[in-house]
Amino acid sequence: MFMRIITEKCDVDLRRIFGILFRAGKFGAPPQSLMVSNDNGRTVSLAMPEVTYTSRLALALKAMQNRAATTTLQYASEFAANTGRVDVLDNFNLDATFRRFAINEGMSTQDLTPQKQMMAERDARAKQAQQMQQLQAAELATKSAANLGKAPQGVQDAANEAVGAAA
Repeated sequence: MFMRIITEKCDVDLRRIFGILFRAGKFGAPPQSLMVSNDNGRTVSLAMPEVTYTSRLALALKAMQNRAATTTLQYASEFAANTGRVDVLDNFNLDATFRRFAINEGMSTQDLTPQKQMMAERDARAKQAQQMQQLQAAELATKSAANLGKAPQGVQDAANEAVGAAA
């Protein structure tokens, strides 16, 4: 109940108050790093601040959320390992879970890699892995071709016939 009051009432009120004070010029000019683009870059506005509660009750609720995430993911991992049903892990947005876990533990959001950057780094790693696989396949094909020349003449003739028939 406390969490619903916080998220549905207090968060909304605090954001509203912030917006009113910002439009009234009470904060001065915001740094460029706090500006976000809307409408595909046509307009720029201030990003709404993230409200963080640090009371003992709020911290206890965050700790409870982390325990729930830990217990659930531990169970899901064991279930997946014991049954071979790795697809059960698809139920979880693991990136969001880990980010929320870190924040609940007290990490600053500034310490987390921005999601766009994280996705770009993952894409780069995947492309690099794909290139490595292609290089390894090419190396294997080259070695196989070199070894074919060392094979007995009958094997070479059979391989040449198979390649000729496939073409």
